[in-house]
Amino acid sequence: MRLLAPILVLALGLVSCAEPVPETYTEDTRNDFLTACTSPQADGLGHIKLCQCTYEKLKATIAYPRFVEIERLFVVNQRTPLPDEVAQVLADCIVEEVEL
Repeated sequence: MRLLAPILVLALGLVSCAEPVPETYTEDTRNDFLTACTSPQADGLGHIKLCQCTYEKLKATIAYPRFVEIERLFVVNQRTPLPDEVAQVLADCIVEEVEL
């Protein structure tokens, strides 16, 4: 999971660059997240299914205002540890999508 956490950090940080901030998850939020998550700067791993799973689970389990709050933490400091709820989503998706 340590190798994949930077992907999520990058994705969360880049999604927050979009303006203005909507009140709920949008198609733009999804597209920005997936683009950032699968970009070459995300260690070139491009785990599309893992990124899709992560986004969908974040959307289903984390209220949008909390998602924005988490994004802002990563904009300020990309070394911010993943909050427990995000780490759990990532772990669940790794198990489901990578079939560990």
